[in-house]
Amino acid sequence: MPACAWSLARLRPADGLRLVNRYRLANRWPWRSTLRQLADRSTFAQNLTEVAGRITAPPPPVNEPDFGWVFAPRMPAWATPDAVAAVRDLLTTAAERTPEPLDADRARHQALSSIVFEGNTVRQVNTAVAGTGLVWEAPFLDDRVLEAAFATRIDERLAAGRFKPLLTTAVRGLVPDDFLARRDKGEFSAETFRGIERNRDRILDLCEDSLLARLGLVDPHAFRSAVLNPGPMSHHLQPIQTTVACESWLRAHPRTPERTDETESCPRRHPHARRFRGGPARRPPRPLLPAERLRLRDPAQAARRRHSRRGRREPVGVRPRQRGAGAPGRAGPGPFAERGRPRGGDTVTTPAVAEQATRLPLHRQIAPRCAAGAARLLVRLPPARLHRVLRVLSKGSRPAGYAQVARARRSVVSVSTRCAGLGCLQRSVATVLLLRVRGRWADWCTGFRVQPFAAHAWVEAGGRPVDEPGEVGVFRTVLAVRRTGGGS
Repeated sequence: MPACAWSLARLRPADGLRLVNRYRLANRWPWRSTLRQLADRSTFAQNLTEVAGRITAPPPPVNEPDFGWVFAPRMPAWATPDAVAAVRDLLTTAAERTPEPLDADRARHQALSSIVFEGNTVRQVNTAVAGTGLVWEAPFLDDRVLEAAFATRIDERLAAGRFKPLLTTAVRGLVPDDFLARRDKGEFSAETFRGIERNRDRILDLCEDSLLARLGLVDPHAFRSAVLNPGPMSHHLQPIQTTVACESWLRAHPRTPERTDETESCPRRHPHARRFRGGPARRPPRPLLPAERLRLRDPAQAARRRHSRRGRREPVGVRPRQRGAGAPGRAGPGPFAERGRPRGGDTVTTPAVAEQATRLPLHRQIAPRCAAGAARLLVRLPPARLHRVLRVLSKGSRPAGYAQVARARRSVVSVSTRCAGLGCLQRSVATVLLLRVRGRWADWCTGFRVQPFAAHAWVEAGGRPVDEPGEVGVFRTVLAVRRTGGGS
């Protein structure tokens, strides 16, 4: 819960602020934004009013903390002004009633709100699958479990360097220790990206005669553009999923509205729809994208513009998608099919807590601290210049073994909170610098993955990634400095 930092700073100011600062460094939160959020004293009703005013604003950066009472929603770009106004009116009306939160503490309020949501979800799923013999059991929602969890202090639930410390302590001896020692958690948006790719034609069919568009809630052309280019980050997928779910729900629960006019078949019509007496709504052709308009300037290309069997016009100069062999309806492999793009069976994870290492004696902290400080300056350089600097430093060094690289990495993590958190670039550079002081060198690598997009930096010894909690095989290596000084 993001608001745990807000509650922790007020429950135990001395120790709490120290732990909050550690979380800030590990998650790379700007200190100004963190202090502004910690100093926020708005009420629950005031927070609802602020959320209502920001529903059309762009999503905040991923490293921007939010310690508010509620998670700030955002309306998708294809929501119509009527839909935005309706949501804003609901939030504003609720705020005007000055509702009371579920608890005076923000963290407990968010926890209770999440429990209510999860309970409703379990109940709805069990209702939907009733009669099939399937039952969703949720032991963590048992009253006795919840009472025991809420009886603990918040600082006991946020022990530094441990992922879900209260739960891991309670189930120790029942669950394998390897699972309890995890520092990362699963990131499943890669499956969603693949699902959108495989079912893109079916999702686009929803745009042809969308019930949400008939109700004036979405712009089908804007939604179509989002489906064709959903964006590289995982948070770009949630609005698409929600829209498809709402559209599917409407189609599964048909309702014939009362006609108020012979020429109208629904109470509200989309502004882009034109209705004619005695016939259904006719929609104008899909507007051309800028790249398509440029291609149509050539008369020869304009003459080759094709119409699909569904009546949709395809862009000029774009070849039809090739289908993969043996998989009808599935797109063929793209340029990152082998590396950089998670496929079935690839494990995509994201760090959940900062790494922990045994604290070094004071006289052994000097070299790791100097390496971490130098790395902090070097990572500010452009990638090409950083690559050249590391190539120069690697010359004349000897190869480092896996144990030596792991020991250097743990030393850096033990003295730098940034290196222990999401600062993978600083951590990898500091590791190779510390090894270079001792005449050794480890392979320094950087790369990226797509769908979802993420960049990462790590060190290798003998071709093996050192102490990486996740699977780095899904990353496509872009820059690397090997022991011989050659880069790739």
